[in-house]
Amino acid sequence: MNVLRSVSAITSLLPPLVNATPKFISESAFNMAFSFSWLCVLLLCLVVVNDAWLFSRRRRPLIRIVRCHSKKTCVSCANHRSWSGQPCRWCPRDNECHAHGAIFANPCSTTENIVSASACNSIVTPVYDASLAFKMVYLSALAYADNVANYINRAKQVNSFRLVRQVTKSCRGNAKCSGFVAVSHTERAIAVSFRGSEHFDQVKAQALSILAVPKVRFQAGGKVQKYFNDAFVLIWNQLKNDVHSQIARYPHYKVWVTGHSLGGALASLSSTVLLHESRTSKSNLLMYTFGQPRVGNYQYALQHDRLVPISFRVTHYRDPVVHLPFCKTLLPGTPCIAYTGAPYHHGKEIYYGKEEMRPSSSYKVCQGLPHNEDLGCSNKLSVWSKCFKPGGFKKCVNDHKNYFGVNVGIWWYSA
Repeated sequence: MNVLRSVSAITSLLPPLVNATPKFISESAFNMAFSFSWLCVLLLCLVVVNDAWLFSRRRRPLIRIVRCHSKKTCVSCANHRSWSGQPCRWCPRDNECHAHGAIFANPCSTTENIVSASACNSIVTPVYDASLAFKMVYLSALAYADNVANYINRAKQVNSFRLVRQVTKSCRGNAKCSGFVAVSHTERAIAVSFRGSEHFDQVKAQALSILAVPKVRFQAGGKVQKYFNDAFVLIWNQLKNDVHSQIARYPHYKVWVTGHSLGGALASLSSTVLLHESRTSKSNLLMYTFGQPRVGNYQYALQHDRLVPISFRVTHYRDPVVHLPFCKTLLPGTPCIAYTGAPYHHGKEIYYGKEEMRPSSSYKVCQGLPHNEDLGCSNKLSVWSKCFKPGGFKKCVNDHKNYFGVNVGIWWYSA
């Protein structure tokens, strides 16, 4: 009733304006403006009546059908109808029920939302583990070594792993791409790790490919950067049988997939493929990457989010590589636009916002908007703009090189 009175009060202001048309405005222009004002009032009324559409976690809704936030379990949420007649959305990221279209309150992307009660039994709740990330960064560092077997014992955080196979191939940019699989019975884990870029010529080759060559379709869905796909196919075709055999041999072991920089992009593609082919379960595969660039378009990002729920992109303060290739924006510092075919990150960003980064350092789980491109984390204008200040770029590059105090690309030289 209060809503109707509010609407009536708003609309009562409009009729007198019809007879008050200024003489210096043409009748057609005034009619157009008047129609537009009615449209604005209509939209305002819809928002007032369905206030839970945008603020499902903060306001008490006025109509019973939109009370999705009152549902405390996945099953009751999926069985309940939202204001639109569509099922409410259960988000595994925050374990809360959200109204259909509650984009400002729901941290999950479209493919992560649970809308069917039958899917509630297979939910995997992602929980970031800083101590596990510290182990993974050493596995990423080992991938830069020409012979992993010679250095794996020196990485005390992961020295229980035993190398199964390493594959190294020449790739564009006068560089070598590499990846390895190892197993640890102590950790009860199978590790799959990929090497990042070796030097500037390789980075330049990647940049030229991104600028000059269109993205290519990826087998699991969406499109990805051709350089990343070519490097992935080059290594994966030689490595995948060993990965598959280890998973089959130790089906209850966790599968750790990791990589730094370019290696993070290859880790993203391999984890997506492993679960697309159902080589292991979603709860069994854990992907942690460091300084990972954008791998593909929004459709690929959605597919990765759907297939790989335990997926974390660790970012270090001003690391410039996490902003490459550039996403599509209206202006610098404004949100990345999803539906353009341009590069777009998948989830889930874990942001360390200080130059000093240790396993015990504080971090932020980035769940703001846009989904997976949170403007409150590494995408924040005040963060990445530091790279353009005098002497700033060198500091930004150092943030890319160093994760948890480990100079990832050259750690093995001094190990």
